Amino acid sequence: MKKLLLVAVAATTFAVAAFGEAAAEAASHESFAAKAGGLVGKPNSSKGKIVFVNTQGEMDEANISGAISSLGEIIAKYAVSSEKDTPDKPLSLKAKHKADIAVIIVAEDDSPALLAAPEECWAVVNVRALKKNLKSDAAVEKFFDSRCRKEIMRGFVCAAGGMGSSFPGNIMNVAKVEDLDLCDEFVPFDKVGVVKQHLKDTGVTPARYATYRIACREGWAPAPTNDVQKAIWDKVHVMPTEPIKIKPEEKKTEK
Repeated sequence: MKKLLLVAVAATTFAVAAFGEAAAEAASHESFAAKAGGLVGKPNSSKGKIVFVNTQGEMDEANISGAISSLGEIIAKYAVSSEKDTPDKPLSLKAKHKADIAVIIVAEDDSPALLAAPEECWAVVNVRALKKNLKSDAAVEKFFDSRCRKEIMRGFVCAAGGMGSSFPGNIMNVAKVEDLDLCDEFVPFDKVGVVKQHLKDTGVTPARYATYRIACREGWAPAPTNDVQKAIWDKVHVMPTEPIKIKPEEKKTEK
């Protein structure tokens, strides 16, 4: 317990120190910028356009601006807009609004909460799906808006390639379909553990493999198919030649 406490204290001290260093560095940058006349944006230096397209009326539109605000520094220096429209195919809406990355917010009965195509730079967030398991007005009031903002943020991250790998040149870092031709056929190392954990969280477990001997001992081995397996089967399943003697338990007497 003492060792765990020491580890926790060390980790907390490190985190506080790291946060302190980051805050000090940010303050230093602000001070430097202030002495240099402050920060100014160069006209027309931002290229491309990120668009959040709202096609529904079930969710308060303020949640879209809330999600954009929560993305903060990630998109602060990009050209970002929020538009209203009627439901249509993602690519059509993306092209209509001349967007390079589009997050489309819909309200549909039969669609999942999130659809994303990173290679085409769009995502569709279905707010109606986020409400399905909220059984009371109180639950809707407590969770729905927050769910919407978070899912819109997830949608943007997926559309903008945030599901990619830290390693270059693999199937997770595909900006366009043609990039697949340049990749080797493997899942990058930093995604293997993520996938396994996600499968576990969703109740998908891997098949278990064991030697034929262990399988026989545990009682789930298939019938033998060769001489080696038959020998193991016979040895494990052999019946005792003499009755098994079980020594009766001795009763303890208190002195």
